[in-house]
Amino acid sequence: MKEFRPEGLPMHCATGRSYARRLRILPLLCLALFLGVTPAFAVDSVPQVVTAKPSTREATLTAFTRAGTVMTLVNEVAGKVLSVNADIGDTIDESGVFARLDDTFTRLELDKILVQQEKLRSNIAYYAKEVGRFQELVKRDSAAQSQLDKLELELALARHELDSLDVEEQRLREQLQRFIITAPPHWSVMERHVEPGEWINTGEKLAELGDFRVLVAPFGLSPGEFDWLMTQNGSVSITAPDVPGGPRTIEARVGRISPGFNPETRKIHVELEIQAQPPLMRGGQRVELSMRLPEARDTVLLPRAAVVYKYDEYWVTREDGTEVKVVLLSEGPDSTVRVTSPEIKPGDTFLTTQSIF
Repeated sequence: MKEFRPEGLPMHCATGRSYARRLRILPLLCLALFLGVTPAFAVDSVPQVVTAKPSTREATLTAFTRAGTVMTLVNEVAGKVLSVNADIGDTIDESGVFARLDDTFTRLELDKILVQQEKLRSNIAYYAKEVGRFQELVKRDSAAQSQLDKLELELALARHELDSLDVEEQRLREQLQRFIITAPPHWSVMERHVEPGEWINTGEKLAELGDFRVLVAPFGLSPGEFDWLMTQNGSVSITAPDVPGGPRTIEARVGRISPGFNPETRKIHVELEIQAQPPLMRGGQRVELSMRLPEARDTVLLPRAAVVYKYDEYWVTREDGTEVKVVLLSEGPDSTVRVTSPEIKPGDTFLTTQSIF
């Protein structure tokens, strides 16, 4: 009898029982590959020992930049405003002059003091000459001692009055400098509250200035986040997500740290300082600080093969065969999962299984 052999198959694959057996196995292999199950004959069925690793989470905090230092400009003397040299958004120039006040009456007072000083110097020269002359007369008994004493007293009083006028001169000259309202060079005007021709009284707020050469990003950190920041050796990388051209990574350093603690938010106030450079050049720009923080001690990373799903729960098996129920939290890196249980901790060892969940 002629042997049946499908066309197109080689002789050694088409013989009787062998061909029929392979036809039956082929659909099963396709189904197993579709479900992601490795055939039993291709897998080493010996369980492996794996170690639970500490689990970490990424926390991202957001802040907005502001001027590194802010100053309120206040006048020290009253007067009429003659000129204002900077408007909102302008930068103070090298001279540092923000505004000038009318100093006419103060200069007139100074001129009067200078005239009085010159008059006293003339009187002092005259009294000194008279004292010298009467001293000679008293020695020859040609004049009374009382006349000499009176001249010496007038000479001393004139010298004291001249000293007083010298102090008044210094005061007026110092006051004249106060009519020129100065600000730190290269600072920017954020607010302006004065106009030329306006009369201002002593202590009025004239402007609000900010130093935008160094920007500050304020953050409120929890104790765990603060501990992480202290391990960064004073320098961290932050991200500016909204700048033109896409997110940019920028270096920042730890600035001011508040020694206090906000009992309402339970946060510690920390400021990160950023050297102003494109694209971060002004206040109000959003920056993000990303941190990799350790999770609770009972949250670990395990390979997927170490976790089995049965009885509507997730389980892991210790080396001695003890099963521990865990809560599956999320996927982890490199084919791992994050699980938690009060009965496990980082460093514990477990066995892998062939179960799929």
